[in-house]
Amino acid sequence: MPDLIVISANQPECLRIRADMREQHSEKVWVSVADTTVPHIYSLSDKSQQQLPETPTILREAISLARLKLNSLAEILNIWSDKVEENGCLHI
Repeated sequence: MPDLIVISANQPECLRIRADMREQHSEKVWVSVADTTVPHIYSLSDKSQQQLPETPTILREAISLARLKLNSLAEILNIWSDKVEENGCLHI
């Protein structure tokens, strides 16, 4: 059983889903809603395609969302680039 479930906050129904998940798992699992701006930028980046070459974009976004919850600063810096045109941090 997972310790944490993270739900993407890009749809209005996410709060209902969170309530359902909390009811289902009671106090055993922490259920959280998170913004997907950083994970979306990462999932479309060249870096994500190099790190996870055979992984579908939506799954790369989910992986980034989980990493964002575990270590926000590290995941935000994961989209950093010295090249202005490739710097995902400038699109936040």
